[in-house]
Amino acid sequence: MNIPSSFSDVLDGQAATLSRWLLDSDTVFALLVGCDGTIHLRNLAANRMFAHDPASAGTPKIWDYLTASDAESFRLRLSDPAARGDGPFHLNLNDGPKNPVTVEANLVDCAGGFLLLGAIEERNPLRLQAERQVLTNQLAAMARELARKDKELEAANHTIERIARTDALTGLTNRRTLDELLAREIARANRQHQPLTLILADIDHFNQINDTYGYGVGDQVLAALGRVFGGQVRTYDVAARFGGEKVALMFPGTTCSDGVAIAERLRRQVAAVLIPSGPERITISFGVATLAERESGEELIARTDAVLSKAKNSGRNRVEADGVGILQS
Repeated sequence: MNIPSSFSDVLDGQAATLSRWLLDSDTVFALLVGCDGTIHLRNLAANRMFAHDPASAGTPKIWDYLTASDAESFRLRLSDPAARGDGPFHLNLNDGPKNPVTVEANLVDCAGGFLLLGAIEERNPLRLQAERQVLTNQLAAMARELARKDKELEAANHTIERIARTDALTGLTNRRTLDELLAREIARANRQHQPLTLILADIDHFNQINDTYGYGVGDQVLAALGRVFGGQVRTYDVAARFGGEKVALMFPGTTCSDGVAIAERLRRQVAAVLIPSGPERITISFGVATLAERESGEELIARTDAVLSKAKNSGRNRVEADGVGILQS
């Protein structure tokens, strides 16, 4: 275990003011105690209350300063979270350079071990109460700040994850994520004996659009396609850029005939898209296939792509599904 070298390290650098106050306090003692009772750090008040003789052999442990019964109960507090409790407790110090004294203390689980906090004496109750309140407020503020940063980190991680899974041009899911989700949905479909339909779509004559109108217009066509397809899927469906001008759509719990109806609706919506300075009409071809028994994701994709090729070779601007062509105008 790496032992922190300062109270600022103990508090993860979140409350520098608090760590400086603890270091110099003469009314509240603070010790960093390891799980084995070893005292690693102490502040000014603790140096007086738990004085260490440099000539003594070995590293001092907290039970060296406690009465026998308190030493045993303190060992239990360190080893058993259930015995630790949340509130303050009393410690009876054994004979030492000062008269025996009972102190009220708190034990805080922190970086590097446990922070033992307590009042050195009751000579000024009002001042002690005020300083305890400062300590309580500072620790509460530190906890709130850590919680806020945790939320910010969680939100940042969600954003990074979304970016990593999204195609930048179309706004659709990318191919890597599609492959992951397809494998998961195939396992679910087999387990629950539910249909799973895959649709592959390919813009007709896309290379001609690029050659005639430029790649900028081609990008606008792909972006428009992403908006159309992304707006027509349920939360548990997937619309992904498959590669180039191809788009894949995965519909769990959907039959092939329903997939054909979806593809036909999308075909008509794409035909209505207008691109400034682009072609008057965009057409698109579809291949539809439903998962077969014991079929892998690669096999389903290959079969759907073959159906799509049939739609392209049969005149384009049409939906093909398992050999049944739907010619469109």
